Amino acid sequence: HFDARGRAERSSLAAPPADPPVTMATNEVEEAVKRINSHKGVLGILIVNNDGIPIKTTLEPAETVQHAALVTHFAKKTKGVIKALDPDNELTFVRVRSKKHEILIAPDVDYTLVVLQNPQ
Repeated sequence: HFDARGRAERSSLAAPPADPPVTMATNEVEEAVKRINSHKGVLGILIVNNDGIPIKTTLEPAETVQHAALVTHFAKKTKGVIKALDPDNELTFVRVRSKKHEILIAPDVDYTLVVLQNPQ
């Protein structure tokens, strides 16, 4: 159905528009990033959306792009493994340690927080 101006009318049976996702205020995110970054051994912080697009970073641009792509892929694979092992379970946190770095990955509904730090 269309109204007098030719715009599509919403059907009374259609679902109401979805509420926007609840997100932290920008200043809360800034404060959290500053607080995490102040911890001894933290090398960088990266926040990516579910498409792997960096939203906030303290890393250099090349590192940001590389880590965003690889960690997003890794987190999606890890989520799949957890679900395959137990469909009622979900990934909440991953810590990966190598000789040079430790990568902390905290996925959430809309974003994933990644912290790089010294492994000591």
